[in-house]
Amino acid sequence: MTSFIGREAHRAAIVDMIRQPDVRLLTLAGPAGVGKTRLALAAAEALVDEFPDGVHFNSFSSLRSSDQVPAAIAEALNIRSMAGDSIESRIIANCRDRTMLLVLDNLEHVLPVPFITRILTACRQVKVLATSRTVLRLSGEHEYVVPPMEVPVAGDIRLASDLDNVESVSLLLNRARQSSPAFTLTDENAVDIAAICTRLDGLPLAIELAAARMKVFPPAALLDRLSDRLSLLTGGPSDQPLHQRTIRATIDWSHDLLSPREQRMFRRLAVFSSGITMQAAAAICLDDNDDAFTYVEALDELTLLVDKSLVQQEPESGDGPSFFLLETVRHYAMERLCASGEDHTIRERHAVHYLDFAERTTELLRGPEQVIWLDRIEANQPNIRLALETLRQIDDFERYARLCCALFRFWRLRGVLAEGRAWLDVALEPAWQVQLPDDLRSLVFTSSGWLALDQGDADHAESCGDRGLEIATRICHDSGIALAYGLLAFVDHRQGIDTRAVERLDLSLLHYRAAGDDHNVAGTLNNLALIALGSGDLEHAASMFEKSRDAFLALGNLRGVSHGIHNRGVALYCLGQYDEALRCSRESYAIDRKLADKRGSAVSLDHIGKCARALGDLIMAWEAHAQSLPLRKEIGDPRGLLVWLEAMALWMAHAARPELAARTLGAIEVVRIGSNIPIHKNELGDHEATETLARERLGDREFEAHLARGRWLSLDEAVAAMWETAEQCVLELEHGAPTTPAGTTSILGLTPREHEVLMLIAQRYTDKEIADALFISPRTVARHVTGIFTKLDVHSRREAAAKVTGSQPV
Repeated sequence: MTSFIGREAHRAAIVDMIRQPDVRLLTLAGPAGVGKTRLALAAAEALVDEFPDGVHFNSFSSLRSSDQVPAAIAEALNIRSMAGDSIESRIIANCRDRTMLLVLDNLEHVLPVPFITRILTACRQVKVLATSRTVLRLSGEHEYVVPPMEVPVAGDIRLASDLDNVESVSLLLNRARQSSPAFTLTDENAVDIAAICTRLDGLPLAIELAAARMKVFPPAALLDRLSDRLSLLTGGPSDQPLHQRTIRATIDWSHDLLSPREQRMFRRLAVFSSGITMQAAAAICLDDNDDAFTYVEALDELTLLVDKSLVQQEPESGDGPSFFLLETVRHYAMERLCASGEDHTIRERHAVHYLDFAERTTELLRGPEQVIWLDRIEANQPNIRLALETLRQIDDFERYARLCCALFRFWRLRGVLAEGRAWLDVALEPAWQVQLPDDLRSLVFTSSGWLALDQGDADHAESCGDRGLEIATRICHDSGIALAYGLLAFVDHRQGIDTRAVERLDLSLLHYRAAGDDHNVAGTLNNLALIALGSGDLEHAASMFEKSRDAFLALGNLRGVSHGIHNRGVALYCLGQYDEALRCSRESYAIDRKLADKRGSAVSLDHIGKCARALGDLIMAWEAHAQSLPLRKEIGDPRGLLVWLEAMALWMAHAARPELAARTLGAIEVVRIGSNIPIHKNELGDHEATETLARERLGDREFEAHLARGRWLSLDEAVAAMWETAEQCVLELEHGAPTTPAGTTSILGLTPREHEVLMLIAQRYTDKEIADALFISPRTVARHVTGIFTKLDVHSRREAAAKVTGSQPV
């Protein structure tokens, strides 16, 4: 990250404008390369403390239309779509009562953006700081035109000291020293330095590109070259802004310094939307005469372009070097590519490369390196989205559908459900369907159906499952038949038709075995056990989950192993074997964390919480549920939020908060009916226990009154009320309220969890090591350590450990 040079007066003016009550939308307007983004970031940094709900930056440089803006804002705010709600309404609901600043960068190519007006109208404490080459032309917009940097006054420069505190000169010197640390401003070169800044019109991008050449050309020689390039400025199209022609001339000059091979590489890099790896550059930017780049040669070419400031390098990551083009430079490179006549060929080559990447990696998402490949696909999402867009634009029906289906597993694992369905919906259109081979048509339908079911849209899921099954059966495609039967089985299960669900899963298993798909055979065994669990056949379910776990273990599929272990724990919990159930849930959570599986982690954490509550440790239970909730929200899992609320309702009943337990049951009832999410038999025990305990403590009349009040709560309101009350309950429990069953002896006056922490302190565990051992957060460990010190009247970990060992601290 380069330093922020100058512009202090502009930053102060922007900060002052944002602070004004009547300024809700402020647009920093100006030409490409004038420094709008850096100025916006600097102003936002100065305002961080004034927006308690955060300053959120979002760049739209990789978007292609205004329709994508809401999804991009939602991603920046970690908001996931839910069944029945548009992403726009989710954003507004999330931001309605928050005081935050949204910094929206590079809006010029997605205008108009009416959604900004909707946010500002509905969310009165939200402000927007936007950057764009043109004003947004929205109601209530305030405009701040970002001018070029200050330049020396011609004729006033004689000595180096005359350039003190001139912004453009400071920027030029700073950037020049990055490539040539020994460069200094002297009386001899001061005039030339001043002339360079003046002739570049004080535009930061132009100055930075020129500064990179100062390691080769001394100021006088550089000035001569700039004079040649800028002479083209007056001869360019008169309808182009002067500042835009200056940037173009500067990039022209840099481009002309490249060898023909470098020029070819540079213009072809324009097809990338973001991170460029050397492998991708080698595959896409090869020469037409089979003079292909090797990976090393591609890296050499990219490094040369980095040195010449036309390509930027990303911060180093574990996957090797990655590069990108500044957006203005990318537009220039794209013009060059189009002028060369290569654009259609290179864009198609780019799309095919990312199709190949997706198809190669999709199977790797089922093995032990699952998390590595999930992260790599995530990092390549901008380019993958561009590939999808390219294939759609050129009507390459089959490749488009293949890419969607290759991404299906990624979309499910990462919870990118709405976006996945949107891409797949294109391939469901009749005009596209007639162009696809039958096996791919079937896969498109069933993939869309699974994503719909994950969102709670059982009707669409069933329709897609029926179509996918019909096509796959007609062509005798075992994998397609199996996938469709599996989907329809879970539609049945969600609707409570478990007998037919089992029949369909048996058929799915039969066809997966015929196809030789061992991974899905193991998965179907797990799904059959889930149906048995949901129907109340607990011992049979526990036995089947063990078989599924063993099958996944043999395949090296750690995610499947985690599911088998966790689900066995659920069955054991329902059988009242809470200690063994807790052991299973902790084991599955350890695997989920290793895989960075957010959905799996949330599920395991909630079950750890249920087991801890059943064992009488309400504090341990809350620690687990508190970690689960942010994950549930992030992945946008409506059924998962109901699971969380059900668990916490019973927690509240045990924590002497029967009123909230009853209201929560009312909210859950309405959501289940509205979203067609029935309660399964294995869930009935806890649900009925919550109602029974709350009724006992409140009486029938008061219970029914609170239940009725709860029916008016939204899901978000119920969750917020639960969180706030639970935090208060935990404080009370930590200061003396009982958290263990009657008859349990408190050791040294500590809670069971505090005693666990103390024993690990005595073994010289750090807070992080304790957190890992007990599956809690370091922050929670720190809170327990404070409680231990207070209760034991000690002031150090060594003194606390001495209470266990009986020794005297040294």
